[in-house]
Amino acid sequence: MNPTDPLAQLKDIHTPDPVAWWPLALGWWVVIFIGVALLIALILWALKRKRQRRYVTQAQTELQALANSKLNTNEFIAAVNGILKRVALHRNRNYKIGTLSGQAWLAYLDQSLAKNSTAFREGCGRALGEAAYQPSPEVDHKAVTALAKRWISQHKIKNNVTPQEHAHV
Repeated sequence: MNPTDPLAQLKDIHTPDPVAWWPLALGWWVVIFIGVALLIALILWALKRKRQRRYVTQAQTELQALANSKLNTNEFIAAVNGILKRVALHRNRNYKIGTLSGQAWLAYLDQSLAKNSTAFREGCGRALGEAAYQPSPEVDHKAVTALAKRWISQHKIKNNVTPQEHAHV
């Protein structure tokens, strides 16, 4: 071999050390931070929603207890109205729902259930507005309980509705 040959002076190819996974690159730290932040936010949102919806579960439980109780009709209607008013007041504390009665109360329940609902004014829910004023009303306890449960689970409170609007319905 010729000592002046530059190719003879080359050494074998040296492979670099394998790339370690630790420490992580900055991009991975950002991804981990965003993922943990999103997970914490999701958990907090779920806990807040569960806490906010606890009144629905409690009202449903109370209605089920009423359905299984042996109350007379007037006591039953008063108890169902009380539960519905508490639910409505819980959702919208600025609204004077507690003062509604009769047709205005039924109109409010219909309006907050669905846009064109008449289940309270014309259906079995009519007893909630009229039974208290009758000496011996005939009321289907199961149907009223089912309607009240449906209202509790589906109601939507509109903040721009006033009691005067319900009085004219």
